Amino acid sequence: MRQIFLYAISTCLIGLFWPGPAAAAPIATAVEVDGSAQVSFGGNRSRLSTGARIEEGSVIETADTGLVQLTFDDGTNMVVGPRSRLEITSVLIGGGNRASRFAVNAVAGGFRFLSGGSDPDVYDITTPTATLGIRGTAFDIAVAGRDTALALFTGEVEMCARNQRCFIVRGPCAVARTAGQNRIRGVTGRDAAELIAGAFPLIGRQRPLRPEFRVEDGSCNRYRVLEDEASVTPQRAPERNDPDPEPPSSSAGRSGASASAVSPETGGSTSATTGTGGAGASAVMP
Repeated sequence: MRQIFLYAISTCLIGLFWPGPAAAAPIATAVEVDGSAQVSFGGNRSRLSTGARIEEGSVIETADTGLVQLTFDDGTNMVVGPRSRLEITSVLIGGGNRASRFAVNAVAGGFRFLSGGSDPDVYDITTPTATLGIRGTAFDIAVAGRDTALALFTGEVEMCARNQRCFIVRGPCAVARTAGQNRIRGVTGRDAAELIAGAFPLIGRQRPLRPEFRVEDGSCNRYRVLEDEASVTPQRAPERNDPDPEPPSSSAGRSGASASAVSPETGGSTSATTGTGGAGASAVMP
């Protein structure tokens, strides 16, 4: 009996004084939460509210109307759009509020990323079909099943497929997407217009966002111009009896913006005239 009593006392003392596993340190704040959003951590799931601190290892999920604006302690900002899931895999922030590692997994839905004060090399952003390396960057991601699409606003992104074949995305509102698991391709023209309208919930719809989460997305309008022009039914010009015009000079050119792509295999470049009058966007192609 005496042994049982001593065992019980020792167990209580160990529980009181033995340090358990350290709790994960918070590394971000949900500065704005609209609609329905939840956070999971350590097996517990709860409703996410404005002002909540977020720990490394947390998973954030939003419903149809959910919108979460996150500010990490190193100054990085992220938006988790409606019907989205973000896994904060590993974020280590040390002295000076700079991260030595910043790894997140955008599993599904729409996201915005604006890099903070940490070295670009520490960022590791993944989706089910792509890995993104950044260089002082703001961009949106859209993830649907095996398809990942990216729209760039500033900086550069190295977008790599699962086979490590990579595509450098640069230029205002340059758009790229995965083509299966082993290929990345640039998207332009009406294809880009349709992708932006259907896959990116934040482009052109930034009113719900705080100022620090907004970007200059006016350069994306050049794709809408192409879409609008394509939807206009050409009208037949009335017949006129004017004399035949003089043949045009051979030196006359056609104005328009140029988008260039450089191939690392050939080292050469090609250019295509868009005819929209907007700025060109370039990407290094695999």
